[in-house]
Amino acid sequence: DEKIKTIKLQLDGKLLIGGGYYSYNRVLRNKLSRLNNNGEIDNSFNIGSGFNEEIETIEVTPNGKIFVGGQFTNFNGNSENRLIKLNENGTIDNSFNIGNGFNENVLCIALQQDGKILVGGWFTQFNGVNKNFIARLNSDGSLDSSFNIGTGFNGEIRKIIVQADGKIIIGGYFSNYNGVVQNNLVRLNQDGSLDNSFTIGSGFNGRIMTFTQQISGKIVVGGEFTNFNGIGKNYVLRLNVNGDLDSTFNMGNGFNSYVSSIKNLENGKILIVGEFTQYNGSISNRIIQLNQDGTVDYLFNIGNGFNHDVNEFLTNFETNSLEDIKFTIKDLGEV
Repeated sequence: DEKIKTIKLQLDGKLLIGGGYYSYNRVLRNKLSRLNNNGEIDNSFNIGSGFNEEIETIEVTPNGKIFVGGQFTNFNGNSENRLIKLNENGTIDNSFNIGNGFNENVLCIALQQDGKILVGGWFTQFNGVNKNFIARLNSDGSLDSSFNIGTGFNGEIRKIIVQADGKIIIGGYFSNYNGVVQNNLVRLNQDGSLDNSFTIGSGFNGRIMTFTQQISGKIVVGGEFTNFNGIGKNYVLRLNVNGDLDSTFNMGNGFNSYVSSIKNLENGKILIVGEFTQYNGSISNRIIQLNQDGTVDYLFNIGNGFNHDVNEFLTNFETNSLEDIKFTIKDLGEV
Protein backbone atom coordinates (compact mmCIF):
# COMPACT_ATOMS: atom_id res chain seq x y z
CA ASP A 1 0.00 0.00 0.00
CA GLU A 2 1.90 3.06 -1.27
CA LYS A 3 -0.47 5.76 -0.09
CA ILE A 4 0.55 8.81 1.90
CA LYS A 5 -0.88 8.66 5.40
CA THR A 6 0.28 11.87 7.04
CA ILE A 7 1.84 15.28 6.32
CA LYS A 8 3.35 17.59 8.91
CA LEU A 9 4.48 21.16 8.35
CA GLN A 10 7.62 22.17 10.26
CA LEU A 11 8.06 25.66 11.68
CA ASP A 12 10.65 26.38 8.96
CA GLY A 13 8.11 25.59 6.23
CA LYS A 14 9.53 22.21 5.26
CA LEU A 15 7.14 19.29 4.83
CA LEU A 16 7.44 15.85 6.41
CA ILE A 17 5.52 13.23 4.43
CA GLY A 18 4.95 9.73 5.79
CA GLY A 19 3.15 6.66 4.50
CA GLY A 20 3.73 3.37 2.73
CA TYR A 21 5.67 4.54 -0.32
CA TYR A 22 9.21 3.62 -1.37
CA SER A 23 10.35 6.62 -3.36
CA TYR A 24 9.69 10.28 -4.04
CA ASN A 25 10.37 11.67 -7.51
CA ARG A 26 12.24 8.40 -8.28
CA VAL A 27 14.57 8.83 -5.30
CA LEU A 28 14.52 6.03 -2.71
CA ARG A 29 12.79 7.26 0.43
CA ASN A 30 11.37 4.42 2.51
CA LYS A 31 8.16 5.69 4.05
CA LEU A 32 9.42 9.16 5.10
CA SER A 33 10.60 12.22 3.19
CA ARG A 34 11.23 15.85 3.98
CA LEU A 35 10.64 18.39 1.26
CA ASN A 36 11.86 21.95 0.92
CA ASN A 37 9.41 24.76 0.25
CA ASN A 38 9.81 24.26 -3.51
CA GLY A 39 8.86 20.56 -3.34
CA GLU A 40 12.39 19.24 -3.80
CA ILE A 41 13.80 16.58 -1.47
CA ASP A 42 15.67 17.98 1.51
CA ASN A 43 18.92 16.01 1.31
CA SER A 44 20.02 17.27 4.75
CA PHE A 45 17.38 14.92 6.19
CA ASN A 46 19.06 11.51 6.10
CA ILE A 47 17.07 8.46 7.23
CA GLY A 48 19.39 5.87 5.67
CA SER A 49 17.43 2.78 4.65
CA GLY A 50 14.34 4.23 6.32
CA PHE A 51 11.40 2.26 7.71
CA ASN A 52 10.37 -1.32 6.97
CA GLU A 53 6.61 -0.72 7.23
CA GLU A 54 4.07 2.09 6.96
CA ILE A 55 4.12 5.38 8.85
CA GLU A 56 0.73 6.47 10.20
CA THR A 57 1.44 9.67 12.11
CA ILE A 58 4.07 12.39 12.64
CA GLU A 59 4.38 15.09 15.29
CA VAL A 60 7.07 17.76 15.55
CA THR A 61 8.20 19.20 18.89
CA PRO A 62 8.78 22.94 19.40
CA ASN A 63 12.55 22.34 19.26
CA GLY A 64 12.32 20.52 15.93
CA LYS A 65 12.55 16.89 17.04
CA ILE A 66 10.28 14.48 15.15
CA PHE A 67 8.04 11.74 16.57
CA VAL A 68 7.04 9.07 14.06
CA GLY A 69 4.50 6.31 14.69
CA GLY A 70 3.14 3.50 12.57
CA GLN A 71 3.39 -0.17 11.69
CA PHE A 72 7.19 -0.37 11.43
CA THR A 73 9.51 -2.50 13.56
CA ASN A 74 12.78 -1.34 12.07
CA PHE A 75 14.37 1.99 11.19
CA ASN A 76 17.65 2.15 9.28
CA GLY A 77 18.67 -1.29 10.59
CA ASN A 78 17.65 -0.61 14.19
CA SER A 79 14.83 -2.38 16.03
CA GLU A 80 12.21 0.31 16.69
CA ASN A 81 8.75 -0.98 17.45
CA ARG A 82 6.14 1.40 16.05
CA LEU A 83 7.37 4.64 17.64
CA ILE A 84 10.58 6.58 17.25
CA LYS A 85 11.98 10.04 17.93
CA LEU A 86 14.29 11.54 15.34
CA ASN A 87 16.66 14.47 15.44
CA GLU A 88 16.17 17.30 12.96
CA ASN A 89 18.61 15.67 10.54
CA GLY A 90 16.78 12.31 10.50
CA THR A 91 19.05 10.39 12.88
CA ILE A 92 17.71 8.58 15.95
CA ASP A 93 17.36 10.61 19.13
CA ASN A 94 18.83 8.12 21.60
CA SER A 95 17.64 10.13 24.61
CA PHE A 96 14.19 8.67 23.90
CA ASN A 97 14.16 4.97 24.80
CA ILE A 98 10.94 2.93 24.61
CA GLY A 99 12.50 -0.48 25.22
CA ASN A 100 10.50 -3.14 23.37
CA GLY A 101 7.98 -0.49 22.32
CA PHE A 102 4.46 -1.32 21.20
CA ASN A 103 3.12 -4.74 20.19
CA GLU A 104 0.84 -3.37 17.47
CA ASN A 105 0.37 -0.29 15.29
CA VAL A 106 0.58 3.29 16.53
CA LEU A 107 -2.05 5.43 14.76
CA CYS A 108 -1.82 8.80 16.51
CA ILE A 109 0.41 10.91 18.74
CA ALA A 110 -0.37 14.02 20.78
CA LEU A 111 2.25 16.12 22.54
CA GLN A 112 1.49 17.70 25.90
CA GLN A 113 2.95 21.04 26.94
CA ASP A 114 4.81 19.35 29.81
CA GLY A 115 6.75 17.19 27.34
CA LYS A 116 4.76 14.00 27.87
CA ILE A 117 3.56 12.07 24.84
CA LEU A 118 0.12 10.51 24.37
CA VAL A 119 0.10 7.55 21.98
CA GLY A 120 -2.95 5.77 20.57
CA GLY A 121 -3.49 2.93 18.15
CA TRP A 122 -4.11 -0.80 17.87
CA PHE A 123 -1.67 -1.94 20.55
CA THR A 124 -2.43 -3.71 23.83
CA GLN A 125 1.06 -3.59 25.34
CA PHE A 126 3.87 -1.11 25.76
CA ASN A 127 7.30 -2.46 26.71
CA GLY A 128 5.71 -5.57 28.19
CA VAL A 129 3.07 -3.72 30.23
CA ASN A 130 -0.63 -4.09 29.36
CA LYS A 131 -1.90 -0.81 27.91
CA ASN A 132 -5.05 -1.19 25.88
CA PHE A 133 -4.94 1.12 22.86
CA ILE A 134 -3.54 4.18 24.67
CA ALA A 135 -0.48 5.05 26.73
CA ARG A 136 1.24 8.17 27.98
CA LEU A 137 5.02 8.33 27.95
CA ASN A 138 7.46 10.55 29.76
CA SER A 139 9.84 12.69 27.72
CA ASP A 140 12.53 9.99 27.97
CA GLY A 141 10.25 7.29 26.52
CA SER A 142 9.40 5.56 29.80
CA LEU A 143 5.80 4.77 30.70
CA ASP A 144 4.02 7.49 32.68
CA SER A 145 2.46 5.53 35.55
CA SER A 146 0.53 8.61 36.75
CA PHE A 147 -1.77 8.22 33.72
CA ASN A 148 -4.16 5.60 35.02
CA ILE A 149 -6.40 4.15 32.30
CA GLY A 150 -7.46 1.02 34.21
CA THR A 151 -8.50 -1.56 31.61
CA GLY A 152 -8.30 1.10 28.90
CA PHE A 153 -10.22 0.87 25.64
CA ASN A 154 -11.61 -2.13 23.76
CA GLY A 155 -10.84 -0.83 20.26
CA GLU A 156 -8.62 1.39 18.15
CA ILE A 157 -7.71 5.01 18.85
CA ARG A 158 -7.51 7.20 15.74
CA LYS A 159 -7.17 10.74 17.10
CA ILE A 160 -6.10 12.49 20.32
CA ILE A 161 -6.32 16.19 21.13
CA VAL A 162 -5.07 17.82 24.32
CA GLN A 163 -7.21 20.80 25.29
CA ALA A 164 -5.73 24.02 26.66
CA ASP A 165 -6.92 23.00 30.15
CA GLY A 166 -5.08 19.67 29.86
CA LYS A 167 -8.14 17.49 29.34
CA ILE A 168 -7.81 14.89 26.60
CA ILE A 169 -10.32 14.17 23.82
CA ILE A 170 -9.99 10.73 22.21
CA GLY A 171 -11.78 9.32 19.18
CA GLY A 172 -11.70 6.03 17.33
CA TYR A 173 -13.60 2.78 17.08
CA PHE A 174 -14.36 1.54 20.59
CA SER A 175 -17.38 0.99 22.79
CA ASN A 176 -15.86 0.88 26.27
CA TYR A 177 -13.35 2.76 28.39
CA ASN A 178 -12.26 1.23 31.69
CA GLY A 179 -15.54 -0.67 32.03
CA VAL A 180 -17.81 2.26 31.10
CA VAL A 181 -19.78 2.30 27.83
CA GLN A 182 -18.34 5.04 25.60
CA ASN A 183 -19.07 4.79 21.90
CA ASN A 184 -16.15 6.07 19.85
CA LEU A 185 -15.52 9.41 21.60
CA VAL A 186 -14.49 10.25 25.14
CA ARG A 187 -12.87 13.02 27.17
CA LEU A 188 -10.44 12.19 29.96
CA ASN A 189 -9.03 14.21 32.81
CA GLN A 190 -5.27 14.74 32.95
CA ASP A 191 -4.81 11.68 35.19
CA GLY A 192 -6.63 9.35 32.78
CA SER A 193 -9.93 9.25 34.63
CA LEU A 194 -13.18 9.71 32.74
CA ASP A 195 -14.39 13.30 32.50
CA ASN A 196 -18.03 12.92 33.49
CA SER A 197 -18.81 16.54 32.54
CA PHE A 198 -18.52 15.47 28.88
CA THR A 199 -21.55 13.34 28.02
CA ILE A 200 -22.42 12.03 24.55
CA GLY A 201 -25.27 9.68 25.46
CA SER A 202 -25.24 6.59 23.26
CA GLY A 203 -22.51 8.23 21.16
CA PHE A 204 -21.59 7.38 17.59
CA ASN A 205 -22.57 4.29 15.60
CA GLY A 206 -19.39 4.20 13.53
CA ARG A 207 -15.67 4.92 13.54
CA ILE A 208 -14.44 8.45 14.23
CA MET A 209 -11.62 9.26 11.82
CA THR A 210 -10.93 12.87 12.76
CA PHE A 211 -12.02 15.82 14.85
CA THR A 212 -10.90 19.33 15.57
CA GLN A 213 -11.61 21.79 18.37
CA GLN A 214 -12.61 25.31 17.44
CA ILE A 215 -11.65 28.45 19.37
CA SER A 216 -15.10 28.38 21.00
CA GLY A 217 -14.33 24.92 22.42
CA LYS A 218 -16.86 23.26 20.15
CA ILE A 219 -15.73 20.05 18.44
CA VAL A 220 -16.26 19.25 14.75
CA VAL A 221 -16.23 15.47 14.32
CA GLY A 222 -15.90 13.42 11.13
CA GLY A 223 -15.73 9.76 10.29
CA GLU A 224 -17.76 6.74 9.20
CA PHE A 225 -20.79 7.26 11.46
CA THR A 226 -24.38 7.95 10.39
CA ASN A 227 -25.96 8.37 13.83
CA PHE A 228 -25.14 10.24 17.02
CA ASN A 229 -27.06 9.59 20.23
CA GLY A 230 -30.07 8.32 18.28
CA ILE A 231 -30.10 11.19 15.77
CA GLY A 232 -29.20 10.71 12.09
CA LYS A 233 -25.95 12.56 11.35
CA ASN A 234 -24.13 11.55 8.21
CA TYR A 235 -20.35 11.53 8.62
CA VAL A 236 -19.95 14.96 10.27
CA LEU A 237 -21.40 16.98 13.15
CA ARG A 238 -20.44 19.55 15.77
CA LEU A 239 -20.60 19.07 19.53
CA ASN A 240 -20.85 21.67 22.25
CA VAL A 241 -18.13 21.81 24.90
CA ASN A 242 -20.12 19.45 27.15
CA GLY A 243 -20.62 16.79 24.45
CA ASP A 244 -24.18 17.74 23.48
CA LEU A 245 -25.10 17.99 19.81
CA ASP A 246 -24.74 21.55 18.49
CA SER A 247 -28.04 22.17 16.71
CA THR A 248 -26.76 25.47 15.25
CA PHE A 249 -24.46 23.52 12.91
CA ASN A 250 -26.66 23.20 9.84
CA MET A 251 -25.37 20.23 7.85
CA GLY A 252 -28.70 19.09 6.40
CA ASN A 253 -28.29 15.56 5.01
CA GLY A 254 -24.53 15.69 5.55
CA PHE A 255 -22.13 13.67 3.39
CA ASN A 256 -22.70 10.57 1.28
CA SER A 257 -19.48 8.88 2.43
CA TYR A 258 -16.83 9.14 5.11
CA VAL A 259 -14.77 12.14 6.24
CA SER A 260 -10.99 11.65 6.68
CA SER A 261 -9.65 14.99 7.87
CA ILE A 262 -10.95 18.36 9.10
CA LYS A 263 -9.06 21.64 9.50
CA ASN A 264 -10.15 24.90 11.09
CA LEU A 265 -9.19 27.99 9.09
CA GLU A 266 -8.24 31.28 10.72
CA ASN A 267 -11.26 32.95 9.16
CA GLY A 268 -13.52 30.50 11.04
CA LYS A 269 -14.36 28.37 8.03
CA ILE A 270 -13.96 24.59 8.02
CA LEU A 271 -12.13 22.61 5.35
CA ILE A 272 -13.03 18.91 5.06
CA VAL A 273 -11.72 16.03 2.91
CA GLY A 274 -12.61 12.37 2.55
CA GLU A 275 -14.27 9.87 0.22
CA PHE A 276 -17.53 11.78 -0.24
CA THR A 277 -18.84 13.20 -3.51
CA GLN A 278 -21.85 15.10 -2.09
CA TYR A 279 -22.69 17.30 0.88
CA ASN A 280 -26.32 18.07 1.64
CA GLY A 281 -27.24 17.48 -1.99
CA SER A 282 -24.41 19.59 -3.45
CA ILE A 283 -21.76 17.90 -5.62
CA SER A 284 -18.35 18.15 -4.00
CA ASN A 285 -15.73 15.58 -4.91
CA ARG A 286 -13.67 14.69 -1.83
CA ILE A 287 -13.14 18.24 -0.59
CA ILE A 288 -15.39 21.02 0.63
CA GLN A 289 -15.21 24.23 2.62
CA LEU A 290 -18.02 25.05 5.06
CA ASN A 291 -19.05 28.25 6.74
CA GLN A 292 -19.08 28.39 10.54
CA ASP A 293 -22.75 27.41 10.61
CA GLY A 294 -22.19 24.24 8.56
CA THR A 295 -23.50 25.57 5.24
CA VAL A 296 -21.48 25.28 2.04
CA ASP A 297 -19.01 28.05 1.27
CA TYR A 298 -19.68 28.46 -2.45
CA LEU A 299 -16.76 30.92 -2.82
CA PHE A 300 -14.46 27.89 -2.52
CA ASN A 301 -14.51 26.54 -6.07
CA ILE A 302 -12.92 23.12 -6.59
CA GLY A 303 -14.22 22.50 -10.10
CA ASN A 304 -14.43 18.73 -10.61
CA GLY A 305 -12.45 18.10 -7.43
CA PHE A 306 -10.53 14.83 -6.93
CA ASN A 307 -11.06 11.42 -8.50
CA HIS A 308 -9.99 9.46 -5.42
CA ASP A 309 -10.40 9.76 -1.68
CA VAL A 310 -8.24 12.33 0.13
CA ASN A 311 -6.53 11.22 3.33
CA GLU A 312 -4.82 14.33 4.64
CA PHE A 313 -3.96 17.87 3.63
CA LEU A 314 -2.32 21.11 4.67
CA THR A 315 -3.52 24.66 4.21
CA ASN A 316 -2.05 28.09 4.60
CA PHE A 317 -5.15 28.83 6.72
CA GLU A 318 -6.27 31.83 4.65
CA THR A 319 -7.60 30.59 1.35
CA ASN A 320 -10.47 30.39 -1.05
CA SER A 321 -8.32 28.83 -3.75
CA LEU A 322 -6.98 25.35 -4.46
CA GLU A 323 -3.70 27.00 -5.48
CA ASP A 324 -2.98 27.75 -1.82
CA ILE A 325 -3.54 24.20 -0.58
CA LYS A 326 -1.21 21.18 -0.58
CA PHE A 327 -3.01 17.82 -0.72
CA THR A 328 -2.23 14.15 -0.66
CA ILE A 329 -4.44 11.36 -1.95
CA LYS A 330 -4.17 7.59 -2.02
CA ASP A 331 -1.71 7.22 -4.83
CA LEU A 332 1.69 8.88 -4.33
CA GLY A 333 1.86 9.62 -8.04
CA GLU A 334 -1.22 11.82 -7.71
CA VAL A 335 0.25 14.25 -5.18
